[in-house]
Amino acid sequence: MKAARKTVFEAVVLSALGVMIAIAVNAVRASSESIKLSKNYFDKGTGRVMPAGSAQPSGSDHLSPEGAPATSSTSPRDSTDTSAQATAQKAEHPFQEVTFEQVAAVFYDPDTAGGANVFVDARGDSEYEAGHIPGAIQADHYRLEDYIDMLLDYAESAEKIIVYCNGGNCEDSIFLCSDLLDFEISCDRICLYRGGLKEWVDKGMPVAKGRG
Repeated sequence: MKAARKTVFEAVVLSALGVMIAIAVNAVRASSESIKLSKNYFDKGTGRVMPAGSAQPSGSDHLSPEGAPATSSTSPRDSTDTSAQATAQKAEHPFQEVTFEQVAAVFYDPDTAGGANVFVDARGDSEYEAGHIPGAIQADHYRLEDYIDMLLDYAESAEKIIVYCNGGNCEDSIFLCSDLLDFEISCDRICLYRGGLKEWVDKGMPVAKGRG
């Protein structure tokens, strides 16, 4: 009986000694490696750390690492409209520009009525019909195939071919002048009236409407 009690006593002493040694060893380990005596290491709740490379929990696919809604790293394209600036810039061209005074002199020149000079309106149908220089023929640059035959008939014998459009930033007249070069009309006969119909009207000059 004494032997049994002795054995139990020795077991208790050894167990207590083992616990004390374990606590002492855990105390001297780094805090990150120490065993938390109060932590339940068998907890399977949602607080567990996801293994590296595993999928994120549902609902977090579109979140940034900080938890805020993810945003694109690409800056939105700048939507500033620079077309007005580009249009306002004067286009370079090889054509001689004529002033209002020069255009008016050609308009009232008696030889103009006989075909020595021709006025060419480079605008579209609605603009031409709303108002154009009297006697000017229409030759829409964007539909040149519809007008080129008539235009070449007039231009063939003309000393001056005065081309205009709305004026200001409108460049249709420049485009049409370039078209004339493509059909071997000499540049020295092509006159570009940059003031266009706007200046013509502002100066109080006559305007024809419709197809006349």
